[in-house]
Amino acid sequence: VDSGRLQVLENSHISLQKKHALIATVHDGPAYHDDNLKHRLNLVTEELIGAGTRLADTMVDVCADRTGLHVLDIVNQHAHDVSGKITIRTAAYTPFGFKDSEPDRWEIFEKAVKQSDFIGSLPEADDTVDYPDQIGFEEHCVRMLDLARREQKMVHIHTDQRNEPSEDGTERLISIVKKEGVLKSGENENMLWVVHMISPSTYEEDRFKQLVDGLLETRIGIICCPSAALGMRQLRHNLTPTYNSIPRLLELAAAGVPVRLGSDNIADMCSPSTTPDLTDEIFILSAALRFYDVRILAKFACGQPLTTDEREILSQHLCYNDEEMKKKLLRAKNISH
Repeated sequence: VDSGRLQVLENSHISLQKKHALIATVHDGPAYHDDNLKHRLNLVTEELIGAGTRLADTMVDVCADRTGLHVLDIVNQHAHDVSGKITIRTAAYTPFGFKDSEPDRWEIFEKAVKQSDFIGSLPEADDTVDYPDQIGFEEHCVRMLDLARREQKMVHIHTDQRNEPSEDGTERLISIVKKEGVLKSGENENMLWVVHMISPSTYEEDRFKQLVDGLLETRIGIICCPSAALGMRQLRHNLTPTYNSIPRLLELAAAGVPVRLGSDNIADMCSPSTTPDLTDEIFILSAALRFYDVRILAKFACGQPLTTDEREILSQHLCYNDEEMKKKLLRAKNISH
């Protein structure tokens, strides 16, 4: 990466902001030569098919640089070529966000959305706290919702990756959706999904409950990427409720929030030990949640809604788990005295 000046496996400590800056050097390097890109597409697609995958949604960088619309064209053509074996749906996506001073960024993105199956969004790349020259978190979300409504396309929005309670991206998104209006489709399908949403696992219970209510009201589902979630940098000196670095999927699903699973990212330059095989991701998820009901885990992986009975199974499991935690905490308290 960065013309050989940075060795990926020795630099996993770099920040997300630094990583986003380095992506520009990846776009300019050999990874985005046509032959290299097509070769990697074929390799990963073979892995997906070998794992029994029928549908794969993927983000494709469309930026005001070398990538332009060209990479999306290549991936769309690849999706067409393998359509007899697997369905690949593409999303227009940019890791760089948008600047009013560089209107070509948004113009290219709008064009790409017309050629893609859905929309990928990273509002934190526009948060003026970290990027003062960008359009801002709220404006980013407003534009994405408007674009999704105009094009009638689903949106995947990355939020809350830091696993700490000051992060409130999903809460901000909920507020924006309440103001702008819930996305709706003719088939009554959820059109808006958040990817990751790890930080709410560190919220106090009342705040988390309000978040769940907001997700249900605004028809927002969650896509969990287990290996990526566990791989997030942990801010050890933050004091929060104890939980693994993973969304509280069981509580969310029991409440009726739609859940899907994914892998983020394939061959990521900062966390390359991810996998396109959702079976691996299910193993990781089941361990992180201490939940092993194959029927429900399979529905998460296939993106199928849970039945009322399955949601009740989750609720009972959580109640039993709460009772066991109370016993452990009481025992620990007695020992400490």
